[in-house]
Parts: sequence; structure tokens; C-alpha cells
Amino acid sequence: MGIDQQSTEPLSAQGIVVYKLLYDQIDSLKKQQWTITNYIALLYGAIFVLAKELALSSEQRNLLIGSTVVAGVYGILALLKVQNDLKKARKRLDKANKKIFGSLEYSQLGMTVGKHPFISGLFFTFGLILVLIIGLGLLVCYINTKGS
Repeated sequence: MGIDQQSTEPLSAQGIVVYKLLYDQIDSLKKQQWTITNYIALLYGAIFVLAKELALSSEQRNLLIGSTVVAGVYGILALLKVQNDLKKARKRLDKANKKIFGSLEYSQLGMTVGKHPFISGLFFTFGLILVLIIGLGLLVCYINTKGS
């Protein structure tokens, strides 16, 4: 399916609003990735403080480890869900761009259609996932040493 070779008609006022919202949605989803990572890191911090300040029984250590794992896994799944939502948003935007811009404009603006929209930006998302995984591992190790 190629780009429309004919000239395009101008967008209606409603079309312009929706088009801008498509870009805003992508921006919002990227911010959500940071928010998710920051809140999980905040939970890790709270769990660390509890582990550091309290004399923990075996059950309490297990509870903190379980809480850490649940938070980490939830954060990773949430980041992957947002990445999937970004894929869908990018597909919609690519489809809109094909309709809005003629082939000449599309080419002059250097616009391309991503072949794998889920992978686009995954390098960045993987970095955030690594933060959650490493934080999870370090915190579980710390909590385990508190009982020794």
C-alpha cells in the first residue's frame, strides 16, 4: 500500500485537532513510562527504608521481598503495555500522515512509515525496564542480608 500520489485536500478544523491529539497522545504515553518507573522506584525506596529501619522477622522479610517483586513485575508489565499503546498510536499517526500529505510532501519532509512500530523506542523503554530489574535485584539482595 503506497502513498497517495494525488494532491491532498486541506484538513478541516476538526481534523487538525484530531491530528494534533495523535501527537499529544504519543507524548503523553512517553511521559507515562517515566511516571511508572519513578513510582516503582519510589516504592522501592519505601521498602528499602522499612527494611533498613526495622528489625525484621522472617515473615516480614518475605512480605517485603514479595512486595518488591510484585511492584517490579507490575512496573515492567505496565511499561510493556504503554509500549504497545505507543505502537498503536504510531500506526494511527502513520496512517493519518499517508492521507494528509501527498507523496511529494511526504518525501520532502523525510517522513517514513515504521515497519515495526512496537520496536520504535523500545531501546529507551528497555532502559527503564533495566532500572526496575536492577532495583528489584538489589533490594531483594539487601532484604535477604538483613535476616542473616
